[in-house]
Amino acid sequence: MPKVDPSYELRQEDLSPTRDSAFLQSLPVTLTSFVNKSGDIGMRLFPMLLVERQIGTHDASITMALVKGTTVVAALIGGYLGDKLGHKATIIISFVLAAIGMFIMPFSHSAAVICFAGMLTTFGHGLFTAPLRILLVHTVPAGMRQEALAWLRSGNNGAVMIASSIAYVTSGVGLAVLFLFDAVTSAIAVVLGYLHLPKDRPLLRAVNTHEEARDPTRRPWRYATFFCVSFIISLFALQSELFYVATTAQAKMSFGARGVEVYSQVVMLNTLFCMIFAVYASRWIKNIRFAFTAGLILQAVGLIWFTLQRDKMSAYFFSVLFQTLGELVFTSMAQFLLLQIIPKGPREGRIYSIALVIQLSGKALGGALAFYFLVGGMPWIWGVCIATAVCGVVSLFLPKILDRAQLRV
Repeated sequence: MPKVDPSYELRQEDLSPTRDSAFLQSLPVTLTSFVNKSGDIGMRLFPMLLVERQIGTHDASITMALVKGTTVVAALIGGYLGDKLGHKATIIISFVLAAIGMFIMPFSHSAAVICFAGMLTTFGHGLFTAPLRILLVHTVPAGMRQEALAWLRSGNNGAVMIASSIAYVTSGVGLAVLFLFDAVTSAIAVVLGYLHLPKDRPLLRAVNTHEEARDPTRRPWRYATFFCVSFIISLFALQSELFYVATTAQAKMSFGARGVEVYSQVVMLNTLFCMIFAVYASRWIKNIRFAFTAGLILQAVGLIWFTLQRDKMSAYFFSVLFQTLGELVFTSMAQFLLLQIIPKGPREGRIYSIALVIQLSGKALGGALAFYFLVGGMPWIWGVCIATAVCGVVSLFLPKILDRAQLRV
């Protein structure tokens, strides 16, 4: 049994958190992620680069498939490397890979080199997701974790706003400048991460593993809870991706040349609301049943409203308002709950990576079904209602499942 510093355990579990301390505790991780994501516009414009370089339809399709598929591989490997090398080291490596890929991209002209650069960048972006969140949870006292994750989400949304604004202002300069800007932000994130990211806390994991060994009945229930929550989050990701892909396509069909303008307003509205209210939602919402059921219902209302009134401008803003409210309510507890119930031990990162892959699968399925949703009408609305109802009912029983697993959230 490894020796544990008792003062560390006291600091983790018994310190009374304050709002200011929650912000300060999360600041190193949030700031590093913010700087990295401030240059996150490049991969969103990757399809434009393929068009600009006159890459053929066949090669472009293969390139996009490989680049998107790299995200899943990176999510799995990120958790594994976090367990083996340490979460801080894995995060720094991911930023280095993203910077190299972004630097190569604007100077590439062949499909093979563009594909390699895109896969390297996407791999770097996907690699740090699991280690970053786990590192934040490990280094923030228990009472502050929900709000600390909210500060991370808020910072990331602020970075997306900055990246979109930079893309808009520099749209006449060309894609090369944006890709190089992304490379610079990733390089700065490497320096910030090396200097300011907190060190890993392996002792806490050793303690939790020992506690579970004394009561082996906890582990099956904890795994059951983990997969249950993962699939609910996956459904939320599916319906969210369904909404945004469908609204993007419908904006072009309904408003023609103004489609890009309408879609940009919708995205900016969602991002702005999430940036401003993410922390407030984490402070106000502490009930798991309410967060999951209300979030899913608000999201479903947004989807149904959009489907029934899709040709009206007002429908876009009301539907995105419900979608955003659902996102704020649901995410105020979702990742926090998932990170709290992960079975602790030397495979913690790998297990969380599995959850990320489940969520990414839901997101990919939502994107694949979006055009069927657009032309399907009422049968798809009934499908959304049924899926929401099933997950809502499961959410109502989550506290009882947590009790059986002897989990404190």
